[in-house]
Amino acid sequence: MLGTAFGWVTTRILADQGMSAFRVPAGQLAAAVVLAPLAGVLAAVLPARGAARLASYAP
Repeated sequence: MLGTAFGWVTTRILADQGMSAFRVPAGQLAAAVVLAPLAGVLAAVLPARGAARLASYAP
């Protein structure tokens, strides 16, 4: 999201130099918003399973 805002500001600043089109790749942005949390959850599954198998310490 920050990159999108930076791109919009840059386009506005450079409009007098010929850069007038600002396009947001909506499909790629939506895919990143959906896939990034999914990848985070999947990356946490293996360590969590390993931790669950460890015997707990009971004094």
